[in-house]
Amino acid sequence: MEDGSSQLSAEAVGMLRGGSRAAVTVAVVALALRGAVTPGKPGTLQTSGTASGAEGALEKAVHAVLHRPLPLRDLIEAPRVQAALEEVRRPLVEGGLWRERMPHRTRAGKQAVKELMGGLVLPDGPHAAHDVRELAWDVPERLLAVALYGDAGVAAVVPHLAREGGLVGRLRGDGGKVARGEGGHAYSCGGGGVV
Repeated sequence: MEDGSSQLSAEAVGMLRGGSRAAVTVAVVALALRGAVTPGKPGTLQTSGTASGAEGALEKAVHAVLHRPLPLRDLIEAPRVQAALEEVRRPLVEGGLWRERMPHRTRAGKQAVKELMGGLVLPDGPHAAHDVRELAWDVPERLLAVALYGDAGVAAVVPHLAREGGLVGRLRGDGGKVARGEGGHAYSCGGGGVV
């Protein structure tokens, strides 16, 4: 893509598709895929005690804040995570993909998400998690699926964490209707609101 959106991190794609909640969810899943975040008490997340290998400011902030079990909403609102989210937003604003005032994605941001969805279709149905394993997606593809498809992506990529860690469920900024992509596959196309 000429606007550089093909070079966006999965966290930035999550921000464009579903705001702060989606970006933080991508960071949590990235850490979980490395074994650094696990479910805590029901509906909470925590570090697993292993070295995180966190990449980027948002992952590092999430890992640091999860020294005690927290629900996703509290994690998003933590000042350190909010500061890191600003680092995710800034290049989007500079690239014309996100509006600073009345925060949400621009028309170019919406188009970037649409084009990325066309390149990575998430399996749907009751066996989506199995189908994702069968596709043998690498970590960047799994993170992009989480960024693009929200709750459906989380449930397919890390079903245990989705259920036990409270990652699946609507909060402001990650709701949305279900639309059909090529081949009739369902995906969430929530607005670009901010938590």
